[in-house]
Amino acid sequence: MRRTLAIGLAFATHAAAAAEFGSIGYPPQAVFPFGGTSVSSVVAIPDGDVGNQGFFLNLVLPQDYAANGKVRIVVYLVAAAATPCGIVFEPLQLSRWRTGAVPRINSAGLTAADGSNVVTFANNAVVQKVFLVARDPAFAGGQRPGDVLRVALGRDGGHPADTCNGAVNAPAIDIRYPRAP
Repeated sequence: MRRTLAIGLAFATHAAAAAEFGSIGYPPQAVFPFGGTSVSSVVAIPDGDVGNQGFFLNLVLPQDYAANGKVRIVVYLVAAAATPCGIVFEPLQLSRWRTGAVPRINSAGLTAADGSNVVTFANNAVVQKVFLVARDPAFAGGQRPGDVLRVALGRDGGHPADTCNGAVNAPAIDIRYPRAP
């Protein structure tokens, strides 16, 4: 009886936690590539010594989004080259739009969740790089459902910490957000 109760409580706790967050699978084909990045079934972000290579993604915060909550952009990455190696993959731009408001270009609030722009690959394993989108205090009314976010993420192949030769592929992107109660 105790074991059944413990399993039931664990499941209920997990289900409640899962209900607190929403998730949107963002198809790689929906990004806008720049700097030599290409898109097929994956986003292929090339190595390069000049400038950044990367992509833009546009999303609308869903109606069940909890206003001013941090949005997580989870990019799944795999190195095409032999590993171990690393890349510098960083937030480049965040713009915000809302009906009836003046857009904010290059607004504050886009950061790497772990505080580092370096992604390390080992054993050819897929890794997740998480970026946070927090509210910009200068954007009137905070961050709320229906807001449009345009995010640019890029690889700095010329950085000394970028040691992967060749492309790094992003086969999937997941947008995770807190749900309103």
